[in-house]
Amino acid sequence: MIQDTLQQFGLSAPQAEIYSLLLECGQQKAGELARKSTLKRSSVYYVLEELQTMGLVEKQQESEGPDMFILKHPEHLRSH
Repeated sequence: MIQDTLQQFGLSAPQAEIYSLLLECGQQKAGELARKSTLKRSSVYYVLEELQTMGLVEKQQESEGPDMFILKHPEHLRSH
């Protein structure tokens, strides 16, 4: 499973879950990720912040509406 592989690269289980959802679904809003994941909405925001700090996810600020989150190139996984 992809989440197991991501954890081998050093991601926590929640980080791997959100990362794999972004891999599957493409760019998403945090609320969409929360609905698709097993995590609470507040946890999704926290995990997204962690992934941004790690350089794995980028937040695209929308002029109207919620921000979108997208994956950065997977090469950034090598450093974690």
